[in-house]
Amino acid sequence: MVFSVGVLAADSTINTDERYGYAANAGWINFHPQEGDGTVTGGHFLSGYAYSANFGWINLGDGSPANGWRYENDSGEDFGVNVSGFGDLSGFAYGANIGWITFDWAEANDSERPRIDLQTGEFSGYAYGANIGWIDLGAGHLTTNSIQRVDSDEDGMEDAWEFRHFGSLDVADEESDYTGDGHLDIEHYLAGTDPTETGAPLRIIFFELEENAGDDTAEFEFTSSPERLYQVESTTDFETWEEATSPFAPDPGDVTQISLDLPDMPEKKFFRIRAMLPLEE
Repeated sequence: MVFSVGVLAADSTINTDERYGYAANAGWINFHPQEGDGTVTGGHFLSGYAYSANFGWINLGDGSPANGWRYENDSGEDFGVNVSGFGDLSGFAYGANIGWITFDWAEANDSERPRIDLQTGEFSGYAYGANIGWIDLGAGHLTTNSIQRVDSDEDGMEDAWEFRHFGSLDVADEESDYTGDGHLDIEHYLAGTDPTETGAPLRIIFFELEENAGDDTAEFEFTSSPERLYQVESTTDFETWEEATSPFAPDPGDVTQISLDLPDMPEKKFFRIRAMLPLEE
């Protein structure tokens, strides 16, 4: 592989207090080494640099994958660390003094696989370099404050998401409906579902209210995506919506169940489920 330099500096999304990984053979690695520079966490990939006093810079990717949404890692010009919709990390980083670092060594269900918690922004797991050994991404409380989602055409949908599903930025916009099923592409984006498949991007498929002498319980079951967080909201007048829960991660798979205690249930109350982009800026 031939290495090509060309990463553009950008404001790091990494927390300035929780910015370190650790390699037993090389010491601390700083993912936010200076103001206006460092690692940038995107919705589909990482970009930018990390720095170690003992071996110099690590390049995590230049932020411009050839296909627009993920590094193929098949050449020195298109390499970097990808982020799945579930927060799993994969691909390769490169250090001029230490060579290639792989994030691809473990199966998806391995507890030590490198990943980002989409609720908290905390990194965990390990990356590996043949010349440096294991890099612990959790030892130094490495956390991203946000996920950067570039939307260059300002249509409300992340560029990488559009490239992933449509191959370009020219297919979808604020009013498009790729399948013609009455559900806009932007609704699929917000719900984290595939806009090339028909069907409602988010719907409640079961609701039951159990009344228990002033201590009611509501049971919800709704379609969900592991790429999003969710929140239950309520209203009595359809004008003012209140948070009935904090944001929460969905169940594995494509359906989530949640139980909600309602100690002061009024005569009429209405609920909705809202999908949320994780760690939105």
